[in-house]
Parts: sequence; C-alpha cells; structure tokens
Amino acid sequence: MASIHVQFEDESEQRVVAVFGSEQQSDVYPNQAVIETTDLRYIEFYESFPVFMRATLPAP
Repeated sequence: MASIHVQFEDESEQRVVAVFGSEQQSDVYPNQAVIETTDLRYIEFYESFPVFMRATLPAP
C-alpha cells in the first residue's frame, strides 16, 4: 500500500478533491490528510478521471 497526500472538499473528509506529491501549506490548502491509495475515497476520485488521465495519478 502507498500513502498519498490529499485534500478533501471540506472538514467532513468525505470527498477527495486533490492529490499532492507532498504536504502543502494548510492555510492555502485546508482539509489535508495522508491516506492509503486503497482508501475508497481516493478510489472514487481516481475513477472519476478518464483512463488517459489516470496514468498521472498513483494507482489504487
């Protein structure tokens, strides 16, 4: 399993809206966390992109 830095839509941490290569400034990018690529919230984010764009993201 791989860990990734993500940003959630809001403090409920229900929906991933961004992926980062490292931790970002929390005042600029709030609602960050480190999750596993197998996390269902990340898988949903990953699968929302067309196949050709998924190549740029860590695979679940």
